[in-house]
Amino acid sequence: MKKKILFVLFIFVMQIACAQIPELSIWQNIRNSSYTIDDSIHIRSEILPLPGFENGLYYLYENNWHYTEMRVLNDSLTNEAIIPINPAETQIGRFKTEHDSLVFLMPIHLTEDNFPPELNDLSLVGESPTQDTIATNLDITAEYFGYSDQKFYAVIKNNGGGFPTIGIGWPLEMYIYTAVIANPENVLLDSVAYALVFVNFLTFTPGIYKVTPDSLTLASFERIGDIEYEISDSLLFMRCNITDITEDEDFGDWPNLSNTLAFGTGTIGVSIDLAIQGGDIGKPSFLNFAPCEIEPFVNILPQIYDVNYLILGNFTEIDLSYFDENEHFPIISELVVDNNNIYQMFPLSFDYSSTVPFIASIPEIGWDEILIRFSDNGFDFVEYTIYNVNADNYELQSAITEAKLSNSPNPFNPETTIKFTAENAENAEIIIFNIKGQKVKTLINEKKDSGNYQVVWDGTDNSKKQVSSGIYFYKLTSGKKTLNKKMLLLK
Repeated sequence: MKKKILFVLFIFVMQIACAQIPELSIWQNIRNSSYTIDDSIHIRSEILPLPGFENGLYYLYENNWHYTEMRVLNDSLTNEAIIPINPAETQIGRFKTEHDSLVFLMPIHLTEDNFPPELNDLSLVGESPTQDTIATNLDITAEYFGYSDQKFYAVIKNNGGGFPTIGIGWPLEMYIYTAVIANPENVLLDSVAYALVFVNFLTFTPGIYKVTPDSLTLASFERIGDIEYEISDSLLFMRCNITDITEDEDFGDWPNLSNTLAFGTGTIGVSIDLAIQGGDIGKPSFLNFAPCEIEPFVNILPQIYDVNYLILGNFTEIDLSYFDENEHFPIISELVVDNNNIYQMFPLSFDYSSTVPFIASIPEIGWDEILIRFSDNGFDFVEYTIYNVNADNYELQSAITEAKLSNSPNPFNPETTIKFTAENAENAEIIIFNIKGQKVKTLINEKKDSGNYQVVWDGTDNSKKQVSSGIYFYKLTSGKKTLNKKMLLLK
């Protein structure tokens, strides 16, 4: 008898998906502003710029889920959505990043365990092309997922024909419908996956099945739990106890470090001799179980302090410290020069649970005063004015004039070259910082003569350990001059 592999396609998809994504949580530094004057709120996140992916946000408003695309801000990593909000209620936001072949999603949490649930109470994970398999009952057109405190819910939508488990022709054929769940932090180690399976053939009945790498034939399936199921036209509803999967000895830790599970759906037709006759797979996904929740709050205006400026060559460098007791980011962070030109200030960290440094470099030196304006809601401002005490004396105050600082490639993997120019003999120091403003590595700290220099960062810290992918800052200090740039490490 031919020994045909069953479900190898699903395990393969999960392994490939897990292997190619450097960070399972691709939404970094999720943060929000205060309430704006029209009861809206700004939500931002740094999202890895994966080619062909669309970023969006689901938000709960007036007891209904709504969706809005996120817009990319100037630096191409920061994405923003502006959503309406009821200041008296907790706001829930769920991110979704989608490609034709892969989905990242924060699924809906159900507060009640009704079965079957309403379809709009579940998250649409993805939609698939129709007619990509011969049998309409095996042709997956959409898949849904949701979870409660106790249950996982999965729904398969097909292209018609119901969900028969045995064919009517000869040789005899059985049909299998599955929703596969895997721990992505564990699947690359042992390739174990778990499936809610709807099947009725010989000794195989609906249930939770554990699939191991030893032998992915039908006989290798180990039934470890029960499922509930219901069919409604082209929809197959299934649910199971969460602990029946997560407490299995091979599942790994849950919650895991990333609060993420891998999920996918599939159908297969199998003949009596276990030969695969056809089937379909839905869109593989990573489900993140840590939605953005914003509790009602009373806004406290932010503080700006430790304001400094330095005139260097043809530029004025300004830095300050920003603190917001509500941990809000500022919607407005700008400089108004002599009531005329307006420039933006930029944060060196996105962790607003503590003080965040802001910097700006403006191409003006003959100014009299600069008004610094910050607001976390767009209509209440904190302001600070600095005055140019040397407006008529533009004396060079730095060891670097017209300094240049860059890195290439950016994004990079596994290393990048940082180039800089020094005009005068001074000590030069280049330090790498992570997104939280923590020091990662000192690349150089030595005296440099005038000239062009470069140094390579290989993605390691001071302990020579590889750092994770994400956003990093590199700071050049020479004399009294400081320059900062951003780079992205992708693995």
